[in-house]
Amino acid sequence: MLKKLSLLSLIVCMLASLLVVVPLTASAAGTIVSYPLPSIYTTTSQYTVTADSTNIPVIDTSAVFVNYNYSNFSFSGTTTITITASETINTYNISPKALGITATKSGNTLTFTLSSPTYLIVKINNLKDLVIAADALETNVPASSGTGIYNVKTQYGADSTGASMATTAIQNAINAANAAGGGIVYVPAGVYKCGNLVLKSNVSVYLEGGSVIRGSGNPSDYTTHFHKNSLGKDGTWFIYTETNANNIKIYGRGTIDGNGHYMRNTNNYLNNILVPLQSSNFTVDGITIRDSGGWATIVTRSNNVTFQNTKHFNNNELDYENDAIDIQESQNVLIKHTVAVSEDDTYSFKTWDVATTDIAANWPGSPENQSNVVVDDALAWSRCGAFKVGDGVKQLQDGIVVKNSYVYRSWRALAVGHLYGTPAAQNIIFDNIDVEGFWPRSGVHSRWFDLSAKTGPIKNVVFNNINLRALGEVSIMKGWSDTSTVSGVTLNNVRVGGVAATNLTDLKITDTNSYAAEPKFNTLKFEAEGYNLSSGVLSYESSTDGGLNVGGGSNGDYIAFKNVDFGSTAKTSIDLKVASANSGGRIEFHLDSPTGTMLGYWTAESTGGWQTWSVKNISLNAGTAVGTHTVYVTFVKSDSSTVANLTWFQFK
Repeated sequence: MLKKLSLLSLIVCMLASLLVVVPLTASAAGTIVSYPLPSIYTTTSQYTVTADSTNIPVIDTSAVFVNYNYSNFSFSGTTTITITASETINTYNISPKALGITATKSGNTLTFTLSSPTYLIVKINNLKDLVIAADALETNVPASSGTGIYNVKTQYGADSTGASMATTAIQNAINAANAAGGGIVYVPAGVYKCGNLVLKSNVSVYLEGGSVIRGSGNPSDYTTHFHKNSLGKDGTWFIYTETNANNIKIYGRGTIDGNGHYMRNTNNYLNNILVPLQSSNFTVDGITIRDSGGWATIVTRSNNVTFQNTKHFNNNELDYENDAIDIQESQNVLIKHTVAVSEDDTYSFKTWDVATTDIAANWPGSPENQSNVVVDDALAWSRCGAFKVGDGVKQLQDGIVVKNSYVYRSWRALAVGHLYGTPAAQNIIFDNIDVEGFWPRSGVHSRWFDLSAKTGPIKNVVFNNINLRALGEVSIMKGWSDTSTVSGVTLNNVRVGGVAATNLTDLKITDTNSYAAEPKFNTLKFEAEGYNLSSGVLSYESSTDGGLNVGGGSNGDYIAFKNVDFGSTAKTSIDLKVASANSGGRIEFHLDSPTGTMLGYWTAESTGGWQTWSVKNISLNAGTAVGTHTVYVTFVKSDSSTVANLTWFQFK
């Protein structure tokens, strides 16, 4: 009987321990999931955070960062966030300001509600900034055991306390899943101290909330992959892909921690945390990537790459060269709903060569052009560039889109820097972006806009629906020679104080020269891929017309464009550039909803192919295109086939 009771007690304890791993609270408003605090982290004394009645740990980053702490949880429905500060709240700010979140303060508490997944930066008094990453509930949580599951702890003996190295155990799990033709490597909550890990084809790695794969900080545990000349240090790719690997996924609510601050400052050694190399179909979803000793995530010579719901946290005080996300010589990349904090660039797009680029010496394959890169719904905080194409343009960069995004603070908010190489950086779109303020390095001018063509041309750059809450100091638009010019710049509805600018002086773009052509203002021309809202199975495609087009639009699908200011005089027609191998169906233009007031429509006809482009003109219904609206472009057809591809349209 005693044995039976002991066994029962053991089972109860085990079940209780499982409940502690992922605290889950359900209420009439929704469900809250809070994740356990890993043993290597501590909570801050400056704040506590609750979502409804659930405590959300706020991780104190004082040991590695300077200016902020962060927290992460998941939820559904609507939740009330309560921040309790260590002192009476006198002033506060909730960013992105464009979200319009209102709060109530009382004594030392600040309260507001969230009803959708949101990444925020909250500033209270002179306390450290607080990053709150409120994710959607996970929908694809795997079982921790069973067929096709490779549990690094229960099956491969990985130490989850961080006391001993877990590299071999985790790598063995990856290798076994790969050898079986595919599987899920399951990393339970805990701390796993690691050297290099090599990701392989058809393997998914699931990081349970509360799990941390952490760099050891000891250079002897790593292979040296590069030397960074500007810093005089060797470095490693902490977690990287086998060359030509395909179909890899890292997901969950766990953390990859490079331990880069310690390794760099104690052992004079750098790391890139996550490095997809010459890979295809690589996806990262939901995890946190933190504390790199150099550039953190560098997607290199890869295609069909997606990062979504990811959090990227680095030191943002020291002169560190620690870009959060670098896309390098890659194609078909989507970065969606992310937050990034770093001292160096947060989101950067570069191309290099092998002969003159130190970090590229051991990259597999040959240099590649970069195309079809989209950043959608990103929050950036940087001491350097928030969203920057360049400075490396040693191969063509064509079709880079940043949209529906926010700049909390930076030195340069939106930039194309052509400092290395001679090919073009072209067909670049910045659309629906809110710029809040600046935080420059000492001795340099802060600026919201920077187009600097020092070694090659910058062509066809569109700034559309940009809200500037601050301008910074002097912005730059300059070329350096007859072959290093700036041309084809368009500024549509770029607002200062809520008013669309009509000249460069209004925007403080005053550092210019004759190698930069005058931009066009308020043309009412919209690149299709710059859409702000969408519904349906639509795709970004590299266009033979240059840049990107939107493809796959079928019955009921739509794309929409916010804050289209027609002015007080009604427009009378639309030019649209389309390509189709089909006939039948329509592309319709509506105001303020997919079925709102009809502006006009084009009846689809074959142009000779899906990349055979033709400009069509349609008349608008009299008196409709006036004032400021959201314009919906709706695809209509009697069957499920694609109506047409669309690259741009312009109201006239």
